[in-house]
Amino acid sequence: MPERIPTLDQLREQFPDDPARLEEAAVAARDLHAAEMTRINQEARNDDLTASQQRRWDAHDVAEAELRQYVAEQRLARVAASRADTQSTRMSVGAAAMTPDSLDGRRSVALRFADEQHKQGMFTDSQRQLVQDLVDDGSIGKRQSAAEFLSVAGDPAYLRAFSKLLADPARGHMEWTPQEADAYRAVATWKAAQSEARTAMATSGYVLPSVLDPAIMLTNDGSNNPLRRLARVVTTSTNTWRGITSAGATAEWKTEGAQAADGTPTAAEVEIPVFLADVDAIFSYEVQQDAIDLVSQLQFVVRDAIDNLQAVAFTTGNGTTAPQGFVTGLDGTSSEVAGNGSETLASSDPVKLQNALGARFSPNAAWMSNIAIANTIRFYETTNGALMYPELRQSPPQLLGKPWYECSNMDGTINAAATSDNFVLAYGDWQAGYVIVDHIGATVEILPGYGANNRPTGQRHLFVTSRHGAEVVRPQALRLLNVATTA
Repeated sequence: MPERIPTLDQLREQFPDDPARLEEAAVAARDLHAAEMTRINQEARNDDLTASQQRRWDAHDVAEAELRQYVAEQRLARVAASRADTQSTRMSVGAAAMTPDSLDGRRSVALRFADEQHKQGMFTDSQRQLVQDLVDDGSIGKRQSAAEFLSVAGDPAYLRAFSKLLADPARGHMEWTPQEADAYRAVATWKAAQSEARTAMATSGYVLPSVLDPAIMLTNDGSNNPLRRLARVVTTSTNTWRGITSAGATAEWKTEGAQAADGTPTAAEVEIPVFLADVDAIFSYEVQQDAIDLVSQLQFVVRDAIDNLQAVAFTTGNGTTAPQGFVTGLDGTSSEVAGNGSETLASSDPVKLQNALGARFSPNAAWMSNIAIANTIRFYETTNGALMYPELRQSPPQLLGKPWYECSNMDGTINAAATSDNFVLAYGDWQAGYVIVDHIGATVEILPGYGANNRPTGQRHLFVTSRHGAEVVRPQALRLLNVATTA
C-alpha cells in the first residue's frame, strides 16, 4: 500500500491530541483509499484481479472501512452532543422548530420517502399506512426510534446503493453517486448507534431498505397469516417489548354519600422477547446482474419465507427459542375447553366453546381452525337433515355469527388410536389476547455459494436476519377446544 495513504492507526499516532485534525485527516485518507480501489478496478477492467491487485485491494478495503467507521462514529457523537445542548433551547414562536434531527424533521423525511416508494409500487397502501402509524403513534421515544430508522432506511438513494451492492458486492460501492454514498453512510451511522445502545440489531451485514424489511412488509395485505390480521401487532427497537395488561376496573351502583369500592385494576407488566429469524435466499450471478428486478423478487421471497416461518411459530411456537404460539400459551390454562365428544369432534363443540368465552370479549371475537376441521363442521346436520352451521359455507365464512379464519398449523385430524391432545378449534378476541412484536431494522449479508467440495457454484446467498416475538397476554380473552384421545 502506498505510504502516502495512512491508515487509521497511523493517523492516531500523528494526531494524538487533536481530534478535529484527526477526523479531517481520516476523511481525506478514506477518500484516497476509495480512489485507489477505483483505480485498481479500472486496471482490471472486466477481468479477475491478479494476486497483486487483490492484495492491494484488500489492504485498501480494510483501511477504508476502518476510516469510514471512525468518521461515522465521530459524526454520530457530534450530532448527539449537539442535540443534547440545543434540545432545551430550540424553540420558535408558538411551536418547536423543525430541524433535520428533530422528531418532526425525521417524521417529515420518513413520510416523504414512504410516499415515493408507494407511488413506485414498492409499498402497498397498508405498508404506507404502517409507516405513518409508526411515526405518529406511541410514546415520543418509540416515534423517535421509528422516525430515525425510516428516515434513513427508507431513503430511495439507499435502496439504489443497496441494489448496486447486490449486483456486485465487491465493487458495487464504486458505482455509487454522492447521494447514494451519503445515504449509505447515514444508515451505517444509525446502525452503529443501535449497536452501541445494545439493541437486538446485528453488528455485521447491511441494513435492509425499508421496502424489504419484514417488519414493514408483513402487513395485512402482505401476509397470508390470519393472526397478523386479528392480533395486536406492535414494533420495537429493543430486545424486549413491554406492555401492561389489566383485567379491568370495577363499576358499581352506590348510594349518595357512601364510600366507593376500590376500582383499581390489577395490572401486570408483560415482557415479550424478540427471537432471531433468518432467511437464506439463493440466487445466481445471472439474476444478480439485474439488480432492480432482483430487489422486487427479494420482496416476495423474503416476505413469503418469513410469513411461513411465523405462521408455524404463532400457532405452536415454544416461547423459548421462537415466539410463543397461541396454542402453546393456552394449553393447560383455564382457557382450554374439553370437547363434548368421545375422542371425536362433537357437533355441539362450537356452541360450547363460544359459550365459554366471557361476554366482554364476544363483540370482537373470531374463530380459527384447520380447514379440515371446518369441513367437518360444514357437514354437520340436524336430525331433520338441515345443515347445523350453513354460514360456514358462505364467503366470507362465519360460524355462529362470527368470522372464521383458516389456520393450517392447528390440528386437522383426530387419531383415536393415539394418546394426545388435539387442539382443533380456537375462538376469542385476538386483539385483546395475543400480541405480535416486530423489531424494526433487519440486516442482510451477501455470501458466495460453494458446493460440497468447497468449489464455487455460481450463486450467492442473501442471508437475511430479522427479529420477531409473540405471546398470549390475556388468556381469558381466548378459548381453545381440546379433543383428547387415549390409545
